[in-house]
Amino acid sequence: MKKGSDLSRSIWITWERQTRNRSASKYLGVPLWEITHGQSSALVRYVVSSYTTFKLIMRRKPHYVFAQNPSVVLSVLVLACSKLLRFSLIVDAHNTGIHYEGRFNRLVNLLNRIIIRNSNFIIVTNEHMANVVSSKGGKPLILPDPLPVLPASKSASVNGFIRSKTDKKLTAFCITSWGEDEPIEALMAAAEMFTNSINFYFTGNYRKAIFKISAEALPENVHLLGFVDEEVYFSLLSECNFTIDLTTRADCLVCGAYESVSAGKPVLLSDTKPQRAYFYKGAVFCSTTCGGIQSGLNEMLKDLDQNQESIKLLKAEILEREELRRDGFICSITGP
Repeated sequence: MKKGSDLSRSIWITWERQTRNRSASKYLGVPLWEITHGQSSALVRYVVSSYTTFKLIMRRKPHYVFAQNPSVVLSVLVLACSKLLRFSLIVDAHNTGIHYEGRFNRLVNLLNRIIIRNSNFIIVTNEHMANVVSSKGGKPLILPDPLPVLPASKSASVNGFIRSKTDKKLTAFCITSWGEDEPIEALMAAAEMFTNSINFYFTGNYRKAIFKISAEALPENVHLLGFVDEEVYFSLLSECNFTIDLTTRADCLVCGAYESVSAGKPVLLSDTKPQRAYFYKGAVFCSTTCGGIQSGLNEMLKDLDQNQESIKLLKAEILEREELRRDGFICSITGP
């Protein structure tokens, strides 16, 4: 089958709603299909999503399919279809699509290795992850998250969120999913040191926390919002003074950092080599201990005005780089 020199016969499939899928597929001009099935049980979701995915591929007859890993089930399914129907498979591998540390980790990592070795390309966000993919026998392509286009801001009103004007406190928007790699307990302990100057608002399902949370014991400036929909999420992002998105993973470029740059908000990040290399203006870096986070917050407060200006410069520079590298990235997939 002769393939075109562009991605006109391509689809991007994901089994969740996530900013990277939307920004990357739009950046490459690839139609995105978000296949989700609400609150169904895991088994029902897998069966229905698999059937919907197979029907989509058979109907569209693509030359190129992009699939997100996770889900490893999605990636295995599309890999099998690629061998049967002879299309090129490009897997967008997040960190857990390279190395998984949760339940059934041996099985999932075995499947990850099969996916990496047998896909045409594996997309990762940074050079370190590209080296890991190469060591596992895969063909890596590096694509940091394209900056997302954020929706127009509306005033946020959720679980008592109020931009602190009367008490003159700053607002820190903590972008959290309550995963095991997030040092949330240390962040909360550090937040208590800033009760007079910063209100901290945490997103995500805090019932997933791996430590016990007592509402009565929370610092008075820590507010748990729970799950918020996209409209409220981006409103909170636009209204805050700065954001916080921390991880203990040494090789991760966090999605919240890209969103913060797009919104023009300074961001407090974990001090890792990949993040320092990419977010080199308008960001403050810290260790993920309570003391390290406290020091990072002090640095953020000291240079907040300068960081707000610097993050805008970073946004312009990233957008310029994105324009310059798009055609080359596509040619890496399709050939000259």
